[in-house]
Amino acid sequence: MTLISELRRDASALADHIKAHRYRVLLALCVALLCVVPLLFSVVGTGHDYGYHLGRLRCLADNIQHGKWFSAVYHSGLYDAGYASPAFYGDLFLHIPAVLVCLGLKEEPAMRVFYMLVTAACAMSAFWCAKKAFKDERAAFLTSLCYTFSGYFCTDMLARAAIGEMQSFVFLPPVLYGFYNIVFGDRRHWYCLPLGLAGCLVSHLLTSAVAVIFLFVFALVFAVRIFKEKQRLFALIKSAGLFLCVSAFFLFPLLEQLTNAEYVATNGMSATRWGTLARRAMPWSSVFSDFCLGSARTGLWIPNGIGLFPVAAAVFAGINIFKSKHVSRTGAAFCGMGVFTLFVISDLFPWKSFQSLAGGMQFPWRLMVFATLFFAVFAGVTVKNAKGKWLSAACVAVVATCSLFSFFSAASPSYSRMLKNAQTGTITTPSRTYIGAGEYLPVDENTFALDKKGEQADAGTLVTGIKSVFNKNSKKAFSNNLEQSALVLKRGYGELTVEFSGNSASDTYIDLPLVNYKGYAAYLDGTVLRTGNGTLISDATVDKKTYTVTYSGAVRVYIGNVESGTVTIRYEGTAVQKISKIITLFTLVCAVCVFIRKKVRSRSQANTPAA
Repeated sequence: MTLISELRRDASALADHIKAHRYRVLLALCVALLCVVPLLFSVVGTGHDYGYHLGRLRCLADNIQHGKWFSAVYHSGLYDAGYASPAFYGDLFLHIPAVLVCLGLKEEPAMRVFYMLVTAACAMSAFWCAKKAFKDERAAFLTSLCYTFSGYFCTDMLARAAIGEMQSFVFLPPVLYGFYNIVFGDRRHWYCLPLGLAGCLVSHLLTSAVAVIFLFVFALVFAVRIFKEKQRLFALIKSAGLFLCVSAFFLFPLLEQLTNAEYVATNGMSATRWGTLARRAMPWSSVFSDFCLGSARTGLWIPNGIGLFPVAAAVFAGINIFKSKHVSRTGAAFCGMGVFTLFVISDLFPWKSFQSLAGGMQFPWRLMVFATLFFAVFAGVTVKNAKGKWLSAACVAVVATCSLFSFFSAASPSYSRMLKNAQTGTITTPSRTYIGAGEYLPVDENTFALDKKGEQADAGTLVTGIKSVFNKNSKKAFSNNLEQSALVLKRGYGELTVEFSGNSASDTYIDLPLVNYKGYAAYLDGTVLRTGNGTLISDATVDKKTYTVTYSGAVRVYIGNVESGTVTIRYEGTAVQKISKIITLFTLVCAVCVFIRKKVRSRSQANTPAA
């Protein structure tokens, strides 16, 4: 009887605990049933950017296995030429699956584990921020569900395999809540703004740039309130300082590389690689549709629209207004921002006038992540303001159902394909040579591809040709005065050595099959040699057409009049990279110390008996 009584007490306690935290349990069940379980029995084989990110994962694992932690260059990338994807596209959180790969897990299942972790982190982040803002778990639950289990998050994860943008979903809620807490709250959680923005920056640069634009606009709107209360202004200044320090390890080296050269991503080549912004905008009739995935009247791919959950939330908001005779300014503001963002995404917006300014964004519908966030918050505000228990419950049920319908609409074709991959034993092999559109290749006016008629190729053909140049010349070195037979190239991981002999000229240099990012150093018997931009030339066949490709972004080492010797070239990084890492590390150590000190102080105060 004692055992039975204890079991009953335990069961009763468990039931009480679940009831008290029912919305957290429901959210956890959604993560488990809609993400974890399907991914456990699937094989990811496709996705717009899947090949690129799987290649990033493989190259990052190579770096870790060779002790090159947090390097700015993937040394095994692009036929061992070294591709500096990490310098421009943060891979901090990609280290999680990369470590799993180093421990023996294959790249594809490691990526699926990462999907699961990002989804869970997104749900928890949105729930925590919404709960702090609303002081209402039901509203927080609906906000988190509409945000995490939205059609666009699913599209990012499964259809596009947009790993960076998917990660940014995790950090946008803290950015928004941190700003809200500074401007309208007690400023206790001001640090959410800089930490969230730093996490967004190292996950997806474009999303963080748009987030900064939104924050700037918000700051202008509430400028009077901010400057009227100096503590709020001070909190924003602290946020800016903390952001710069925490993100220093990525931000300042990024700026250094950007100022060092022009790249495919910055000189306009990649801006039209997949069509202009005007062509890639969503048809206005599709922005609320759950059935337009992959199709558009322009013939170019688009995602599904936002779905009907904002419409359902708006209906319940209207009922609330009718019953209470009161309009929620917060709800109206977020609904308005969501509608405006959808307008910007659509072909109603004059994108032709913004191509030169915002062409690097490539696709206007990238802003769907912000529309999803704004409408999810609007849904949470609507539930919080709902008059009556049954109206609130009905709002949660209807709005959540609409959001889940959007998720399933986007997920169904992908999960079906992935389950079939598992059944057929499909194996996905990562490629170290996949560099997407080559966005981070340094280029200048001396980089071009010419056909037999002397006409220049388009950007896509040029990048394919550059890849072919490094493929054909990966084991060769070239010189202006030395025969190739006088040059012996040997490769190590992240290092090249070139033995040369018979040099009788005074202005000799050697061009090497390495992409010349800032940070390479060359030595000859301990003496530092000058480096610069070198040129590699090779024929390339693209779509059965032959081009002569000249690439002027290789590494050149000047040996001068030295007759013979061995040149060693390795990527050592820059002073900016090293100092920036120290700043970030020092900031994080200080932050941990402050956090521990506050916890110890609060516990000691709690344990001190009242006088």
